[in-house]
Amino acid sequence: MIFTVAMPKWSADAQASVQRFRRAHDPQFGLIAPHFTLVFGATLEEEAYVAHVRAVARAAKPLAFSLSHAMLYYTGDGPAHVYLVASEGAAALTRLYRQLHGGPMAPWLRLDKPFVPHITIAALGDPAAALQIADEWNAQNLCLSGEIDALTAGRISDGGFRVLAETSLEATQ
Repeated sequence: MIFTVAMPKWSADAQASVQRFRRAHDPQFGLIAPHFTLVFGATLEEEAYVAHVRAVARAAKPLAFSLSHAMLYYTGDGPAHVYLVASEGAAALTRLYRQLHGGPMAPWLRLDKPFVPHITIAALGDPAAALQIADEWNAQNLCLSGEIDALTAGRISDGGFRVLAETSLEATQ
């Protein structure tokens, strides 16, 4: 499976705050650094996939984002997640998500679950415990901000995220 993520460019303090929570509560902590997932796994041929991601990236502008609150995301199926939800930049991240799920990627668009632009900081089997973690994060009254200036396509293999291609967001208008 191939994934597409956007890695935040932000301060070392923001990275440390997020990583502290992820280390304690996110089983994917060691797999990949904090990120916005834009394609949650596809089986398209690698060359075609990377070409599509590059085309989307070249047509998109860098974007600012901010994360001002954590929320519980639980569908009743699988683990409960705690998301740091994009307040600023949510519309631009959603546009990237939709553009990435166009053309050859259309079969991987999930219509059964809403897309919420986020960075995951926890995944637990107990939704009440996840809600407590969200409340703990929110009690800090943090607002983290940064920029997204590239899209990264990669695979999960050998216990890590292996980058296939990283393409800068290049549009000027």
